[in-house]
Amino acid sequence: MRRFALVSLLPLVAACDLSALTGASGTETTTGSATDSASTQTVVTTTSWTDTTSATPLLETDSRDQEGWSFSQHPCTGNRADTMWLDDEDTIWLGCGSTSEGTGLYLSLDGGRSWGTPRTSPAGWFDSFRVSSISRSADGLLYVAGTDTASSARVVSMDAAGQLGEVLDAGTQLGTSFHVGTFRRNSAGVAVAESLTGPDVLARLDDGERFEDARTGTAGRQILDMVLYEDEFYAVGSTISQPPTIFLPPEDGLGPQDAFRFDVIEFRADGLYGFDGELWGLDVDEGGLVAAGVNQDRGHGIVLWADDPQDLAGYQMLDLGGRYGEPTWMRGACRDGATMVAVGEFSRLGEGLVMRSDDGGRTWDDVTPGRIPPVQRCAVLEDGGLLVAGAEGLFAHYTP
Repeated sequence: MRRFALVSLLPLVAACDLSALTGASGTETTTGSATDSASTQTVVTTTSWTDTTSATPLLETDSRDQEGWSFSQHPCTGNRADTMWLDDEDTIWLGCGSTSEGTGLYLSLDGGRSWGTPRTSPAGWFDSFRVSSISRSADGLLYVAGTDTASSARVVSMDAAGQLGEVLDAGTQLGTSFHVGTFRRNSAGVAVAESLTGPDVLARLDDGERFEDARTGTAGRQILDMVLYEDEFYAVGSTISQPPTIFLPPEDGLGPQDAFRFDVIEFRADGLYGFDGELWGLDVDEGGLVAAGVNQDRGHGIVLWADDPQDLAGYQMLDLGGRYGEPTWMRGACRDGATMVAVGEFSRLGEGLVMRSDDGGRTWDDVTPGRIPPVQRCAVLEDGGLLVAGAEGLFAHYTP
């Protein structure tokens, strides 16, 4: 385990039934908080299921470097895990819509040790859906977004019985045909869908309204990740032609007649604290904001955080340049108060990287369990544990 000091500062509801494939079935009742690391919604689930994958170790676990880690395998066998949502520490949803075989919605009811697929109405509906975003809203519904290869659906809702509802379809109005990268809906019914590959953003201010073009509310910048915290929207993004950007709720509030919009913080490469690259992952909680990305010019993984996201002078940065003899790229971030985690990869080697701080960013540990596939998603658990999901079916649980 490698430990580093901070080197630079920036003044800157219910789940549904599972369809039978193989294995043994059962019923489980759980109570917990819905977590995309950033959102909280208390849910109670009573779920029948049948295992579709068993717990399969990916790595030898007796190495000193793997102390505290346990491993299983999720059903996505491609080069990434695009989205992970926790209803509680046992009830975990997963999607991998951007991989070569990336269709399907997956669910574990035992903390990731085994996985199943939801029974839906119509049956098997997600078998053709490329899932890039999963979240549970305050209305108790699970919202699944991406693109369906067999229909025009882009965002659907799902209730406790697996009944699906139309939320956003391509072609129902102009500018709605993109593959949705992230979708979030707050308790007032304000909903936002952003494009996986471009600057397109759609928003509606109420469930009964139509989605409208919201690019003016993002100044035409591309969003790469978006979360809800205390019913407000936060996002990060950028492209090769745009500076790394953090999107914050407008300080003067969003009135009921306003169009959807963000306040924008840019980290320009020609500025004192900027860099030329992107921010790919985000989490926000009562402790503040943490984001993960890459300095493209130097091939350095980047982690940014702040106790108060609105205070530019309070941002701090961990730059992984010079710490390894290989280029790095951080893909996801999660936090629980003073505990922050950033996950990613050694980009040339194609191997995973997990960085963790338990003291609010003053020091960071490399807790990567040996040589693992690249990691894209993480969640910090209430007991201080950590869940990570990544390429080639990697799913792992870390207990400090």
